[in-house]
Amino acid sequence: MGKQVPVILCHQDSYQLGLGSNHADVYHWFNKYNKTMENVRNDVAALLGQKVESVQIMPELTRILRFKSEGDDVLSMQQRLIELGYNLGPYGADGDFGEDTETAVMKFQQDNNLYIDGEVGPDTWNALFGKTKQDDSRP
Repeated sequence: MGKQVPVILCHQDSYQLGLGSNHADVYHWFNKYNKTMENVRNDVAALLGQKVESVQIMPELTRILRFKSEGDDVLSMQQRLIELGYNLGPYGADGDFGEDTETAVMKFQQDNNLYIDGEVGPDTWNALFGKTKQDDSRP
């Protein structure tokens, strides 16, 4: 069974799909300008006069993410929250689960009728990565 792969990948996307190595590459820039890889794909498609089918790369949850967690899984979760319109404060997606991330997770949990504990376990993870901007009904 093959994987659905976006046409444009950054290093982190490639790593999450098991196709390459991982390093921060463009994410330092993304944090500064509140952008995501999805923005890049859509901008390139618009320049080419095409529409991009959104392909969400769903990373695997291997642990419960909570305040003070660090790592690539935290970074993926933070990037997804930003894509969905949640504010992570001045540091954005940095791979560190701080107070602003906890607040955003709790707001996401509230908006999606999940148990509100500020931790990202299987239910919150699946809601995050199963949800798309088009599905978002928040005003």
